[in-house]
Amino acid sequence: MMKLAVLLPLLLVSQVTKAATSTQPTWCGKNYEQGSPATAPAQSSFFTVPSTSSSPLLNLVCGQAIAPSVLGDSRATIAIRSQITHDVGSPIGSAPTSGNISVKVQIANTVVLQSVSIPVNSSLFSSFDFDLSVLSPSTTPSVVSCQATASSSSFTVTSSFIYLPQNPTTGASVVKMDKRTGAMLVPNGTESWEPFFPLGFFTAFGGYLDSNLAYLDDLKAKGVNTVHPIPPFDNTSALDLMLDKMQTMSGMYLMYDMRFTYTNLTSVKEEVDSIKSRPNLLLWYTGDEPDGSSDPENAGVLAYETINQEDGYHPVSLVLNCEDYKWTTYSAGADIIMQDTYPLYVNTTYSTEYHTVCNTTYGCCGCDNCEGNFNDIVSRIDSYYDRIHYTGRDLNATVWSTFQAFSGQFWSQNLTESQYLVMSVLSINHGSTGIISWQVPTTDDILNANLVLSNSLSSLIPFILSPSSLRSVPSTNSTIGSIDTALWTQSSSSLLLVANLGAAPSTFNVNFPSAFSSPASVLSYPSKVTPSLSQDGKSATITLSANGVAGWTFQHAVVNVASAAAAPTATSSGGGGGGSAKQTSSASTTMAMARGTRRSAALGVGLGIGLGWGNPLLRLQMCW
Repeated sequence: MMKLAVLLPLLLVSQVTKAATSTQPTWCGKNYEQGSPATAPAQSSFFTVPSTSSSPLLNLVCGQAIAPSVLGDSRATIAIRSQITHDVGSPIGSAPTSGNISVKVQIANTVVLQSVSIPVNSSLFSSFDFDLSVLSPSTTPSVVSCQATASSSSFTVTSSFIYLPQNPTTGASVVKMDKRTGAMLVPNGTESWEPFFPLGFFTAFGGYLDSNLAYLDDLKAKGVNTVHPIPPFDNTSALDLMLDKMQTMSGMYLMYDMRFTYTNLTSVKEEVDSIKSRPNLLLWYTGDEPDGSSDPENAGVLAYETINQEDGYHPVSLVLNCEDYKWTTYSAGADIIMQDTYPLYVNTTYSTEYHTVCNTTYGCCGCDNCEGNFNDIVSRIDSYYDRIHYTGRDLNATVWSTFQAFSGQFWSQNLTESQYLVMSVLSINHGSTGIISWQVPTTDDILNANLVLSNSLSSLIPFILSPSSLRSVPSTNSTIGSIDTALWTQSSSSLLLVANLGAAPSTFNVNFPSAFSSPASVLSYPSKVTPSLSQDGKSATITLSANGVAGWTFQHAVVNVASAAAAPTATSSGGGGGGSAKQTSSASTTMAMARGTRRSAALGVGLGIGLGWGNPLLRLQMCW
């Protein structure tokens, strides 16, 4: 592990070299300092949305449902889904647009599913188990080939299947991902795994965790289940003590950060080797806003490959900051793509730090291309899932959220408890499968909000992280952009989450697909809310306070969720009810349904040096 004395000169040299090849520092590809020209980022840096096909397309998605499989597992699962779209897929030809199609699945040229039937045009994955004994474990992924046939038409797609030997590192854990939902799966006994919703904070190490391990107990008491210590870890003895302490805390997981070293593959190997034996290691973290600072474009992928060569038993994550700057390139190096939109208490049109305007071609205001309200989070998450779909990553990427848990620089004040919970519900409603916010130390309000959400997780997880849940957007009579809703439906019960994005109380109706009964509260803030069901049970009147959130489970007659998951073929729908600021394609909407669904001033803390956010000594390309 690199000491600060070694790390800092490398950082400085790296940035000096970068500055020598760029006439102006940029953020998200945009100049932002006074006097610099307003030059738009290259058109090639923006995400290209596929053109709309006038004829229907069949988008076949097929691959490993839970990864990795590990020697000792007796069975594995293949997830398959077909959708009729007009953006991604192959011409449907004579294949039916309803009914079923037959699929044959081979892995490494071995037939594991001879012929299985799946519905055409469904937003839910069909899942099929097979006996793993027909395959041999390997550190090299195998090729999955899926061939669907219907009438005289045939469709073939390929993906990867990971079946590893047992983890050779003594005492180390294995963390899996349910690719159908994006959920983390943590061990719960022998060959038993349970879905896990990471909830926590980027947490200062220098001057905080390194000097008082009792802070870990305080965080756990506030519902934190995942700690993300912020490097550099110059005090390795203190780091070991902190990691040892975390191992004794049941249910407390580690998110290990290599933001300053992930471009140095030698360092990546050394750090992975030193940390991978920790039984509570949840995942790795590499790039911290690499799109903003224009890190080397292949750095994330190279680090990802190196991590999987050295470990392979834990997922890899990074966070992106820009609304749209080389998204495909930078997101490619992660299983978990985090978004850190910080839209409140910030001037999104004029930079209070650099005293320039901010727009789509110039300036940095701390929230790239934002409007300055909750819907910026909605738009960002929805756009990430759109792009995951467009790039064919439906089964190999998920989105987490990072919220603002601080004030200073661009942000004039801290969030309230209610505002933090609104962001949390918005994030879950639109498919985020984890929340790790920036940063601790933070306010009591934010920690209390985290505890409120934590206390609800045991009721939320069986719905939001279940591959058998159908996520939909119930209609409301609320003003667009004011109320956000999401409904997760299972056989005989459903979960409804609602959030009031407005600064005034709101009363509205929510419509249900059938008669609902027996509402049971699972989340309510700032006061308990009881929905008033209509006489036929097909709607409810709800009153939420300003920035209020609430959630209930309901009972209803048994429904065939698979049949209810039939997807529209050519409609568009805003995600999350009235809360969506932008319209999204039907393909991305049904994809989200199928999911079921900062930089640190701490670098200088305790070191006696002024390395804060935006200090040009630390990163010449840094805007904040």
